[in-house]
Amino acid sequence: MVKIFAAFHDRMENKVKSKQDHISNECEKIIQDMSRLTNELVSRQKKEIEDKVNEYRRKFEELEDEKLSIVKKLRSEKEKYLQMHDLIVVELLKNEVAQEKTNQIFEKKLASFINGTDFFSYKERIL
Repeated sequence: MVKIFAAFHDRMENKVKSKQDHISNECEKIIQDMSRLTNELVSRQKKEIEDKVNEYRRKFEELEDEKLSIVKKLRSEKEKYLQMHDLIVVELLKNEVAQEKTNQIFEKKLASFINGTDFFSYKERIL
């Protein structure tokens, strides 16, 4: 009877060990699957983040290029404005000089007319 119990006990131990090995193998498989899925998820998220970063960099570079283009246009317009301003100032100075000369000539003519020095030549021109 002891042998029967010993045989039964050995058989039960073998079944338990077999079940434990099976459960251990299943757990190991599940752990490997979870690890693989986790790695896939991390890789996918990393790629999505890298894609977004690259897209933002590309957009940033486009905006930088656009900004540089606008700055160049503004500088060009500023240069045109300054050139036009300088031309206007030169013309105004020429007009001022011409006006000053005209005023001086007028004052001389008026003074000579008042003093009578040019009166006769004026009278002769009229007649």
